[in-house]
Amino acid sequence: MKKFSRFAAVCMAAVMAFGLSMTAVAAVSTATVSATAADTSGVSAQTANGVAVSVSPVTEVVVADAQKAAVALVGQSAAVNTGAVQVEKIFSLSAVISGPTNITMNVPGITAGQSVVVLHQMSNGAWEVVPVAAVSAGSVTATFTSLSPVAIITYVSPKTGESFPVVGVLCIVSLFGAAFCFKKYAH
Repeated sequence: MKKFSRFAAVCMAAVMAFGLSMTAVAAVSTATVSATAADTSGVSAQTANGVAVSVSPVTEVVVADAQKAAVALVGQSAAVNTGAVQVEKIFSLSAVISGPTNITMNVPGITAGQSVVVLHQMSNGAWEVVPVAAVSAGSVTATFTSLSPVAIITYVSPKTGESFPVVGVLCIVSLFGAAFCFKKYAH
């Protein structure tokens, strides 16, 4: 019986070790940057009442600044900081607006329901997160109080815990092995 107790203790330690290893499955935050200053192809914008908003490219300095702001500002959000951040497009918007105005930006590659953050460069050079009103296939609607460079950012939360079935199966196999050995040693 003493041998079985030692064997059972070793099996239970193995089961606990497998169970505790599940906390190490979470993914690490990454940020990929692919937008370029000259790439405004396929991007257009208009206000809620149909007035066209001018879209123009920005300088490489603004692109670099927007990419840093995307990683810094978006990475602070608990919903985002475990996933991949992708800067889709960086461009400048210009039109005469007064007060909060919904502007729909047609951005290739955006899918309906996708997680999107819109950054806007304020007149002092700092970047702010602009409220997103809607995301549909190929477009993002956000509420602006002024216009200048804008960065469209998407993020994807990674799947975590994918090893759970493997850990669970190993735990069950270990328990069955312990039961089999108990029967063998008991008789």
